[in-house]
Amino acid sequence: YETGKKVADDFYEWANINFDERLGQLNYVINPVI
Repeated sequence: YETGKKVADDFYEWANINFDERLGQLNYVINPVI
């Protein structure tokens, strides 16, 4: 259970970082258009 929780936390952190980066790239592409 502990190990699974740690893996889930790690994945959640990675997904958050990944999501932020994607969102940043998206904003960079979209903002000049707006």
